[in-house]
Amino acid sequence: MNSSTIILSVFFDNTIVGIYNVAEKIIMLCKQSISVLFQGVYFKACEIGTEKIKQLNHFLKSVFWVYFLMYGFGGLLLVIFPNLIINLLSSEYTSNSSLYLIYLAPIPLIGALSQSAYMSLLLHHKKSIYFNAHLYGLIINIVLSFVLCYFLKVYGVIISLVLTEIFITAYLNSAIVKSDELNFFKNKIV
Repeated sequence: MNSSTIILSVFFDNTIVGIYNVAEKIIMLCKQSISVLFQGVYFKACEIGTEKIKQLNHFLKSVFWVYFLMYGFGGLLLVIFPNLIINLLSSEYTSNSSLYLIYLAPIPLIGALSQSAYMSLLLHHKKSIYFNAHLYGLIINIVLSFVLCYFLKVYGVIISLVLTEIFITAYLNSAIVKSDELNFFKNKIV
């Protein structure tokens, strides 16, 4: 997300970049909570280990749905109360910041939905899939951000961020779905 500020500053003045930054910082705070949760959840996944694949897959599926509910609810709060949230967390309020926050609101949910796949890939020593997802995501983000920002201004950067997050999450989860052993989405876990 940090590249968005740099890309916006190429096209716009500090006022527009600052207004966008208020919303982006709130989203970054939400995404940081994913990292904090990851540390505790991953520890539990490590305790289960790869030897107990059925139990591990059941746990990862539970994590996926808990994250979906938790970050889905959080995203709804961001959409319903953007003015209040910006007023609480920032000394500067603008209606544009609220609008940007609403459009950025799905990002933490989308990012959270990749965590179970990431844990599974990490536990099964498939770090290259994670690396590739983020490398391709970075390239997509930078290219899309420049192109869309030129045509759609701040909204182009927001669209780029959302699409990049969707790409990374889909890439990681598709790697899980393709593996019979790692696929925790199946109704009957092997």
